[in-house]
Amino acid sequence: MTDLPIHYRAARKPLLVFGVLAFGMTVIVCGLVGWLTGRPAALFFGACTVVIFYRALSSAAVVSLKPEGVVPWRYPPLAWDEIDFAEAVQSSGEVFLVIHAKDHDGYIQGFTFFKRKWAQMNAKLMQGSVYLSRSLFQVPVADVAKAINVELARWRSGNT
Repeated sequence: MTDLPIHYRAARKPLLVFGVLAFGMTVIVCGLVGWLTGRPAALFFGACTVVIFYRALSSAAVVSLKPEGVVPWRYPPLAWDEIDFAEAVQSSGEVFLVIHAKDHDGYIQGFTFFKRKWAQMNAKLMQGSVYLSRSLFQVPVADVAKAINVELARWRSGNT
């Protein structure tokens, strides 16, 4: 049996590149447009810079598989008995790790208002309850989905 917890951490290199680009945009906006007229843009790109570098340097996992279930980043945790299955899905040219809750509507009721609306919009593009882009991972999302399904099968065989 696999030793839990398993933590899948974020891919840092792309985040650091985006952070440098956001910082560059902040400098350009402040220098070319000036602080007075470029203040909203400078605040926006400055905030983006802080968020991107925080995420790149954070040790928080994108997905954790624990004995209790799956803990996806920026989503409520899912207990093993709440998960139907996980898969890698391609939508609009991007590959996502998609985790399907057995009771999707019940699961998203635990979301904040805006996150619930976002989940409802995503559901029109593809089925699922949790969507995490491949760009967040250091490993292929198909491997993460397989690991979730393997642990889910182990959990089900021990709890039937």
